[in-house]
Amino acid sequence: MGKLIGQFKKILLKLSFFAILLMLVGTSAPYYANASSDGLPFFVKPILPENQDKNIDHYISITTKKKSLNQVVEFLVTNRTNEKQTIDIEILNAYTSANGVIQYAAKETDNNKIINPKYEMKQYIEGPSQVELQAGQSKIIKFKVNIPDMEGTVLGGVAFKGEGDREQTKTEGVSFEIQNEINTIYGIAVNFPTSQKDYEFKFGKPFLDPMASYYAIRLPVTLDSPLLLKDVDINYEVEYKGEKLFFSKQKIDFAPMTETNFSIPFEAKEIKQNKPYTLKGEITYVDTNGQKQVKEFEQDFVYKVNDNLISNIVSNLLNVPAEKGEFSYLALLLLLLIILLLIFFFVIFWRRKKKEDDEKKNTDEITSLEKGGNTSV
Repeated sequence: MGKLIGQFKKILLKLSFFAILLMLVGTSAPYYANASSDGLPFFVKPILPENQDKNIDHYISITTKKKSLNQVVEFLVTNRTNEKQTIDIEILNAYTSANGVIQYAAKETDNNKIINPKYEMKQYIEGPSQVELQAGQSKIIKFKVNIPDMEGTVLGGVAFKGEGDREQTKTEGVSFEIQNEINTIYGIAVNFPTSQKDYEFKFGKPFLDPMASYYAIRLPVTLDSPLLLKDVDINYEVEYKGEKLFFSKQKIDFAPMTETNFSIPFEAKEIKQNKPYTLKGEITYVDTNGQKQVKEFEQDFVYKVNDNLISNIVSNLLNVPAEKGEFSYLALLLLLLIILLLIFFFVIFWRRKKKEDDEKKNTDEITSLEKGGNTSV
């Protein structure tokens, strides 16, 4: 029996390994880079236009006194290898990520979006979606930027995607290969005249979001202004029954006309279900006139059990704050069901193994008898 248990453990280990393998094989691991990175298979450099904003050289930034812009922007792309390369090109919008940085992406998510579609850069840029480069070849890639009747800042980016190095891994006789993807992104910012001088913030009702290894408080924050805003200080604290549980200070960059569910790690040792917590704090920034501005927020939130029981079980098995409150019998039943399934598969394996051993034993006995009979003849 001890031998069978050992073999069963090996099977579980291999199943876990193959589960990870399935997530890796057929996918590419993204590798984000910029023009200063060494050893990359291709090199991208923005060709700064004549009307480029001063003191900005790592992305394209144009400020115009008109309400529209019709201009061509260019990038120099160089193949640094001895082989032919195909590089994919994609136009991206600019969002405020839940982690408080500017994020360039092709589409919005549940946690970051553009509140006014006029400020989606993708619709204003036309250019090739792919470029082929021979070994050592360089090409200038041109994009037509046509933005009509606009105020404030329109922000986006261009992504150049190519294949990187291949990584081979071998474990217990199983080998697989991961193809890295090089993803180089350059921003494009166009600034138009605007009468709006201040930044308008709106705060929504926070909620708790169970993540893979922790709980996050999501604070909906909207910048309802067509202005790019960087280096915003956010100070916050979480209270329960008037007692401060934890606090912190971070910096955020906001893309124009965006909404984000800003992520705040829940740092207390336990979470009480169906009990009110208070999230309060302030954001501090400098407006267009150079004046310091402070906007305060204070909202209550309640943690409720997720209807997705499997998600709750997985979250609770990991290193997350302990939940206190109503006991979930359904979650316990589901956990017991998982244990019963494991026992069921173990029994099937044990019976199959026993059957194979019995058949082998019978075969050996028959073979021995046959040999004994032949010897006597």
